[in-house]
Amino acid sequence: MKAIIIKEFGAHESFHRIQEQIGFPAKSPTADHLSTMEGRIFFFMELQALKAALQKPVNRRQTDLADALAFRQIRERLLPKTFANERMLEMNEGLAEYTGASLGRSDLRPHLYAQIDTAANRKSLIRSFAYLTGPIYGLLLHEKARHWTQQIDSNADFPELISRYYQVKARNAPDESIYNGAVIRTTQRNHSSGNCGRLYRNVYAKAGDVHYIGQNERDLQPQHTFRPRHLRHHLPNG
Repeated sequence: MKAIIIKEFGAHESFHRIQEQIGFPAKSPTADHLSTMEGRIFFFMELQALKAALQKPVNRRQTDLADALAFRQIRERLLPKTFANERMLEMNEGLAEYTGASLGRSDLRPHLYAQIDTAANRKSLIRSFAYLTGPIYGLLLHEKARHWTQQIDSNADFPELISRYYQVKARNAPDESIYNGAVIRTTQRNHSSGNCGRLYRNVYAKAGDVHYIGQNERDLQPQHTFRPRHLRHHLPNG
């Protein structure tokens, strides 16, 4: 397992080293809306729909993918202010993580299932979400169009690519019950209640014994080394 992690990390960082050269400028905004209750609810439903799609043969994924796109559209409609940052992060950290996971692991599917099933345990999603969606959407696209990575640029968008290759559109009224909607809503309401006393922003990242503290993520200068998976945005809803 340690060898896999090292290989995965090496491939991830290798993407970052060359991304500017291949037309993917580094962009590192934060998807602050994923710290809200509604943002997390519809993100986790999207993940469950994507998992359901992965569990089916390629030619039977349309319904689940249409629901996944619908949950993302609902998120965009409810929380538009920072929604565009999702795409930018997915074309940066998402592609890097897909590169690392696909090259570092011989069987990516079990890893992705485990990541989806434990996603709600993450304290923050404002950056780490792309470490989930990048490999998930990447595998879905790879199994439908093997050379999809050769046909994108930094303006690419995972939902648009899914729509194009799978010939699907977001459904108007996705059925939440299929994707554990009631459980997700209850869990996230409890999560929100547990964090309602945090009425200030205080972001931290831990790298070894070094802590970088600031009012927001932009205070962490690019030359610092930090772990986005440990980045936490302290908002009233977590």
